[in-house]
Amino acid sequence: MEPANYYNLFTKHNQEKIILTFHNHYSLKYNPERKFSVKKRFRLLFYKFIMKRFYNNADLLIAVSKGVESDLVKNFGINSEKIITIYNPVLLEEIERFSKEKLFEYEDIFKHQVIITAGRLKRQKGQWYLLRIFKKLKEQHKDLKLLILGEGGLKEYLIKLSEELGLKTYVWDRDKLNHDFDVYFLGFQRNPFKFMARSKLFVFPSLWEGLGNVIIEAMACGVPVISADCMSGPREILAPNTDITRQTDKPEFAEYGILMPPFEYKFKSADEPLDEKEQMWVDIIDKMLTDDDLRKYYAEKGKERAKDFQIEKIIREWEKVLT
Repeated sequence: MEPANYYNLFTKHNQEKIILTFHNHYSLKYNPERKFSVKKRFRLLFYKFIMKRFYNNADLLIAVSKGVESDLVKNFGINSEKIITIYNPVLLEEIERFSKEKLFEYEDIFKHQVIITAGRLKRQKGQWYLLRIFKKLKEQHKDLKLLILGEGGLKEYLIKLSEELGLKTYVWDRDKLNHDFDVYFLGFQRNPFKFMARSKLFVFPSLWEGLGNVIIEAMACGVPVISADCMSGPREILAPNTDITRQTDKPEFAEYGILMPPFEYKFKSADEPLDEKEQMWVDIIDKMLTDDDLRKYYAEKGKERAKDFQIEKIIREWEKVLT
């Protein structure tokens, strides 16, 4: 991330070509609504100063999405003539192979309906919203399971919230596995694709992203995607022919998946009632769980879209800038 760009820029030697890469939506990463420690706030302000003052000295800047590119030009003074977007690649053949691996001890879970999400357990990913939404969904879908893949600093908060919501909660390093739990915290999984491929829906409640690679990976596994329309990435992936600066305030059945209103940067407790946005998510997930034809449609469209990110295509784009 930023330290690598910093060292790259300030260790330029003779005629070396300097290329910097950007993987996050920095206006949101540095958002003043977020409460940082003094040390972290100073570090982020330092990075912001460096970006504005020195990054245009690089030969080329590459953003991971058009939303990131636009943010850097608009809010950080990056020269629009020096920056381009090259998306992250996915290894489609590898994903397909891994998606077919056996589940072994997890197999009984998938005798039930499963929705899945994946990402580090940190504020950016917004998993607490999904737990609250899932609790409401359980009223209509008694058999429904939620799988959460990933580790991170919010582990204890999320587990406590899940239990306070009255959900029977499995934790990978604490409990004995069986299929009687409601929520499964599975930690880091070397192969997340075998879980994705067998799930009914992939649900992505992130507050901000750079691109959101895991959305593409889920699509490659043939699972329909419901994603927050956060800045940036999900709209470019699921609705590539729309205005990338737009954020929906209601459910949007886009070309390759469903975009939902993004959430606020606010932690919530188990006893707070669902707000209007959360209820929208409940309604749409419920619709997708009960509409087999709609799920099949988006599963097929998602696999089609994932091909646009296959590694051979992305390598050709990198070859153009490196030669």
